[in-house]
Amino acid sequence: MEHDSKLRRLLIGSSLLVVYVVGYFFVHGYFRQDNLRGAEYKSAVASLPARVPASAAGAQLNRMIEILQSLERGGPQEMLGLGFDAQPLNDFLGQDLYDMQATLVLLREGQLAAAESKLELLATKVARAQSRSVRLLQTLSALGLILAGGLAVYVLYAGVSLRRHWQQEITVLSEPDGLPLIPTNFSELLEYVVREESSFTGHHAKLKISGADTSQLPSPLSMIVEQIVEQMVRNSVQHGGRPPDVRVMSGKPEFMTVHVAIKETDSDYIVAVRDDGEGIDCDEIVARAVELKLLDQAEADAMLLESAIKLIFHADFHSANKQLSLSETDQSLGELRLLIKSVGGFISIQNQLREYCQFTIRFPKDDIEVKTIG
Repeated sequence: MEHDSKLRRLLIGSSLLVVYVVGYFFVHGYFRQDNLRGAEYKSAVASLPARVPASAAGAQLNRMIEILQSLERGGPQEMLGLGFDAQPLNDFLGQDLYDMQATLVLLREGQLAAAESKLELLATKVARAQSRSVRLLQTLSALGLILAGGLAVYVLYAGVSLRRHWQQEITVLSEPDGLPLIPTNFSELLEYVVREESSFTGHHAKLKISGADTSQLPSPLSMIVEQIVEQMVRNSVQHGGRPPDVRVMSGKPEFMTVHVAIKETDSDYIVAVRDDGEGIDCDEIVARAVELKLLDQAEADAMLLESAIKLIFHADFHSANKQLSLSETDQSLGELRLLIKSVGGFISIQNQLREYCQFTIRFPKDDIEVKTIG
């Protein structure tokens, strides 16, 4: 699951990078073309002051007036042999608006010196607007490179992280002094179960074992205890565990601890499996039992906590959100209860929602025998 998350981040990052690069070239191309048109505009307008006629020659003066009116409207322009499309003058200048009508009045009245000064002011404002366009293009280019670089670094990081995760998986499974692929004793089997179920579900857990070893138990009890404990450990990781970030947010350690204890007294063999996971939600158990038609709503409403929690041992009870298990012999708690009864054992539960859950099994020494349960 962690592998899927890393792969998803890599795919998302790569897709964003490709989309961004394509989009950047389109946007950058548009602004670059706009900047080139601005440079042509600037070059043409810069020549206007020198073209003010020395005398008020009618045709030449009228031509100058036509040029200025054409610049004011925008569109195709022909000046100094340059053919280009220009924005309307005030749109190009932005906040540096230009009083075209005053310039035209000066030209028509023959006040050429004043008109020349106005056209020099126009050339200055056009140059300033074009300079802003250049700075905008430069800023866009710099930001584009920074953002593209950031996305590239993210994709590289996601790729390296995914590769490292893949290498770690292969390395852990192949280390000569690591966990054997085939456990040699029951403790190693439980370590293997916790590790594999943690990887499968994303519910990180660690195992703690204390007390006697199952090899010290009499036959057939040893095999039955191993079967029961293995399944209960699987159940703890599957149903009691949560992803590390969820546990941390609820104030718990990142890893859930599954504690297995086997103890021998003068009269009993005692086996306990405890975890600091989510515990058993009795309300959910009762609701699920109603859904499975194991009891009706009136019975559910009147049911006491002690009776409600026992429903998980009903032969037909199973969780609605039961995950697929790595075990090919996955057993329900009802089946485990029958197995415990087959050797004269008893089971008890200690539970606190969101805190812990513990199953304790007592096998009286005097009653250990294989029984047939009808």
